[in-house]
Amino acid sequence: MPKLVLNLDTVGEIDAGALRIAVNNALKLINQDMADRPALDKKRVVALIIETKPVMDTNSNQPHLESVDLSWFVKVTTPATGSDGVTMKPQQDGQLYFHSDLPDSPDDETIQDEAVRRREERRNRTERAD
Repeated sequence: MPKLVLNLDTVGEIDAGALRIAVNNALKLINQDMADRPALDKKRVVALIIETKPVMDTNSNQPHLESVDLSWFVKVTTPATGSDGVTMKPQQDGQLYFHSDLPDSPDDETIQDEAVRRREERRNRTERAD
């Protein structure tokens, strides 16, 4: 491939096309995030950062620009995933407990919890009777 002048038209050719692939992957990532969470009205961002650093030739009588080191980074920002809060209850030993099915009521039991508890009580009574 011939020598190219660095500009917007050629920037994708840097690192044998690795920059183009990275940007395309980042665009795919934010598009997939919007498809997965369309109701989330937040911005998704793809940022291309290009850093250049001069390399001076100091071996000659007149120091001059020998070359330029170029680094690039593609940064993707999507809205964080999380919740507003889950109620936790402290135990005597300092650990916290919660109920996965009842995030606001860790002390409550579901019908399934009650059935499991009753099964364990029956099993314990049977074991004590033996």
